[in-house]
Amino acid sequence: MATTSTSSTTAVAATPATQPSTSAATATVGVTCTPAATVPATPINTSSAMAQPVQARPRVEPKDHYKFDNEVNYIETHILEEISRMFFAGTLVDEIDRLPISMRPKDSEHASRCCIYRDRAMIRYRIIASLGFAIEDETDELTRLASYATRALARTTDQVVEPVLTVIQEACHKCSRQRYFVTDACQSCIARPCASNCPKAAIDHELGRARINPSLCIKCGICQKSCPYHAIVNIPIPCLATCPVGAITALDDGHKKFDFNKCIFCGNCQRSCPFGAVMPKSQLIDVLKALADPTKKVVALLAPAIVGHCKVDVAVLAAGLVKGLGFHAALDVSVGADLVAQMEATELAHVRSLRTSKGKPDFMTTSCCPAYVNCVKKHIPDLEDAMSTTRSPLHYTGLLAREKYPGCTPVFIGPCVAKRAEALRDPATDFALSFMELFAMIHGRGLDLTTFAPLEGFEVGKREGRGFAVTGGVSGAVKSFFTATSTSGTTVPTLTLINGLNVESVKQLKAYARKHPPGSIVEVMACEGGCVGGPAVLSTVPAAAAKVKVVVSKTPHHPEADQNSATIYIPPPPDKS
Repeated sequence: MATTSTSSTTAVAATPATQPSTSAATATVGVTCTPAATVPATPINTSSAMAQPVQARPRVEPKDHYKFDNEVNYIETHILEEISRMFFAGTLVDEIDRLPISMRPKDSEHASRCCIYRDRAMIRYRIIASLGFAIEDETDELTRLASYATRALARTTDQVVEPVLTVIQEACHKCSRQRYFVTDACQSCIARPCASNCPKAAIDHELGRARINPSLCIKCGICQKSCPYHAIVNIPIPCLATCPVGAITALDDGHKKFDFNKCIFCGNCQRSCPFGAVMPKSQLIDVLKALADPTKKVVALLAPAIVGHCKVDVAVLAAGLVKGLGFHAALDVSVGADLVAQMEATELAHVRSLRTSKGKPDFMTTSCCPAYVNCVKKHIPDLEDAMSTTRSPLHYTGLLAREKYPGCTPVFIGPCVAKRAEALRDPATDFALSFMELFAMIHGRGLDLTTFAPLEGFEVGKREGRGFAVTGGVSGAVKSFFTATSTSGTTVPTLTLINGLNVESVKQLKAYARKHPPGSIVEVMACEGGCVGGPAVLSTVPAAAAKVKVVVSKTPHHPEADQNSATIYIPPPPDKS
C-alpha cells in the first residue's frame, strides 16, 4: 500500500469561534537512533501521587477482559498490554524483540496466516506502529525493535506528528478487484431477471447457471437486487468500499494507495480491513513517559463514550488513573460537552439568519465530530458556513484542564482516530489515547479497578453532555438548550441525523449544501451509533450504546436545559457476533 501525504503544519488558535485546521502535517519522526544504554527505561513514578498501593496481579489474556468482535483487535490489544507491562517494569528495550516470538511460539497452533513466521513479521510491524512510528518510513528490515523502542523513549512532543494512521503494506491481502459473482445458489430459473434487467447485457446462462461477463459488467448491482434466490454476491474491497471520500485507490498489483490529503481520519478503513493492514500511530509511549516524569502533571480527559466501555463507574476509573497510573487529575469531557451544547444553541439562530441572507438553506450542522469537520473542509466546502463554529468538547475540557492545573499535559482518551489528529493540532491538548490503549495501560500495570473507591471531587456533565456519546445526543442537547432559552412563538428546531459517514451520507451532505434538509439542526456522526461505536473501542457497539443510554437516563438535566425536551436516539447497528 502506498501513501500520499502533505508536509504542511498548522498552528491553531484556541478561540471558541474558530474551527481546527485540517491541514495534515505528515513529517515523520526523525530521531537519531540512540544506544539503549543512554536512554534508561524509567518505570512509572510511584511517589506520593499514588495514595493507594497497587497490588500487581498475574497477567491474564485480553480475551478475559473484553468481548472482541474480531481477532485483529485482540492482537493489537495484546501488543499494547505487553508494551505497557515492559515499560512499567523498566524492561522495554531489553524485552521488546522477544514479543513477536512469545506471541507466536514455534509450537503455536494459532497462526493467522500461512505460518508463524509470517505472523511474527506482521506482529513486528504492529509493534513498530504501537511504538508510534510510520511503517512507510522503514528503510532497513533488520532494524531491531529495541532500536525503535529506544527512539520512542527519546522522542520529544514536537516529534509526535501526523498523519495519525500508518499502513502495513506487507499485511495487505491485495484484495482482488471489486466484482459481482454468481454462486452455486443460482437455480437457472426461467424468469432470469438478472439478465433481463442488466443494462449492459453482461449476463448469459451456461450449463444451468448464470455467468457474468466481467468485460461488460459496470458493477451497478442491479443483477444482485433482481435475483430472487440471492445467488449473486458483491465481492468488495473492504477499505475502498467503506472510505466515504475516495481517499484510497486500488493499484494494479492489488495494493492500495492512501491519500492523506483527502483522508478525513474517520477510521473506517482501519475498522473494515480484515487483515489489519491499517493501524494508528500510537502515542502510548509518549503518555507513559509523561506519567513517569515527576515534573509533569498529566491530566486525563475522559470522553463521554467511556461509560459504555468500562466495567466500573467512571469516577472509579478516574481513581484508578490518578492513584494507580499516576495521572495528576482526571476530567470528564461531558462537562465540556454541556458547554458546547449551550454555545451551539446560542449560535443556531445566527447561522440560520446568515445563510438566509446569502440565499442559502437556513440550517446548522453540528461540529463536535472531527472526521465530519475534516470532511467539510476537504470535500464539501459549500457546507462550511452551515457548520457550527463552536469547538469540540475536547477543546473546552482541555482549556479547563490548563486553567485548573497550569503547566499540565492534557491527554484526551476516546474511541476515535480523528481525535488523535485534533489533539495534535489543538493547543488545548498534548496527546490522545484510545480506549484500547487506556485499558492496555491499566492491565499492563496489573490494576484491578474494582479495588478503587470513586475519586473524590470527580465531576461529570449533565444528561445533555453525557448524551454526546450516542447518535442523537448532540442535536438533542442543542435543541434542549435552545428551547429553554427561546422566546414565546419561536419555532422549535427540528432534527436531522446523519448516523455514520459513508459514500451515500456524504452525497446526502453535498445535497444539503444546495437544498434544505428535513431538519434545522443536522447532527453528523462519523461512526454508526455515535462516538460509542468508534474504531478504537473494546465492547460491541449495541452493548456499549445501551449502557450509555442507561447512564444518561439516570443523570439529571442541566438546570438551563429544557427538561421536557426528548432526545432522539438512533438504534446502533445489530450485533454481528
